[in-house]
Amino acid sequence: MVRRFTVLAVLVLFQVSLLATQAWGSVMVPARVAFERQGITVGWDGRQVTGHWPAGTIRFVPGAASVYINEVEHTLERPSVTLQGTTFVPGSVLDHLPATPVEQPEPVEEITGTVVQVGDWSYLVLECPPPGYSILDLSLSQRHWSRPGSVWLLPDRSEHTVSALVHFFEREVREAGGGNFALVPEAPWALISALEEKRQIVTLPALQLLGECVVNFNTASAYNNMLNAVQASKYLNGTVVPPGTVFSYNQAVGRRTTERGFVRGYAISGNRSVPTVGGGVCRMSTVIYGAVLDAGLPVVERHPHSRPVGYVPVGKDATVTWGVHDMKFKNDRSYPIRVDAGGTVHQLYVRLWEVRS
Repeated sequence: MVRRFTVLAVLVLFQVSLLATQAWGSVMVPARVAFERQGITVGWDGRQVTGHWPAGTIRFVPGAASVYINEVEHTLERPSVTLQGTTFVPGSVLDHLPATPVEQPEPVEEITGTVVQVGDWSYLVLECPPPGYSILDLSLSQRHWSRPGSVWLLPDRSEHTVSALVHFFEREVREAGGGNFALVPEAPWALISALEEKRQIVTLPALQLLGECVVNFNTASAYNNMLNAVQASKYLNGTVVPPGTVFSYNQAVGRRTTERGFVRGYAISGNRSVPTVGGGVCRMSTVIYGAVLDAGLPVVERHPHSRPVGYVPVGKDATVTWGVHDMKFKNDRSYPIRVDAGGTVHQLYVRLWEVRS
């Protein structure tokens, strides 16, 4: 069921006073926009934000938990945050400013906002009112919103601003107990699209780390093998394994041909190393096997090399041969699993993420 909310705001000229609700936490506003609409001239001396107006001065260091108004310290309900060059402060800081004349308010208008759900947290993202107007009072209907989060007023919906905000949400949720948490790379663009389409609710897919494996390699005698392993990672990266299905390394990577970017390397056959196009892709299958073991997922198919390899302990390798040997695991969980794979000729990695949307 689609949940709806109403955001009501009284718009007045040259006055800002944002009242945060306890359930939502802070209302975060762009400092320059908020201060300038108060008639404050904003400056930056390389260390702190400063503001001057006929009634006095204000100054604070980005990231600090307090501001100084007319040299009197005021504690903020949460520290200021700088995202992509824009510094946000809790709207409540404006309540500490000396009173200034206020013109008669315009009629109450409805402000369009988007609720961004990130894991178990919710945030409300609003765009700043039109030039010449500011929000005097912000009231939210809390009937459907009990999860932690905050309200953010964006000065714009540019790619850089929204991306910085999304990455801040990701970090805040992770640091608040979200564990090994991340968002899919497409998350910022999902929010930009939601803002443009004025959608009321958008859920950014949350990634929970299930398992990972990182292996270092000596490339002195197997450079082409490492090139093939890195090429295989490019085909693996981003693969999504739906719940209840089986992942196949051979199917995900595909045939190892020169047309698909693979080069001649060496493969183990019995006790010999034989030249073959794509030789070395077993290094990547070994790394993903390690991540599967770390995640505790069921292994459906795995084959050891005919002789020990030097880059992982005995029993931790996984050889693959097109049409003969494969490395397979089953997603026995309730959510899709996303494979992140990559590396260099010196190191390969695989991370298995559970996608919770």
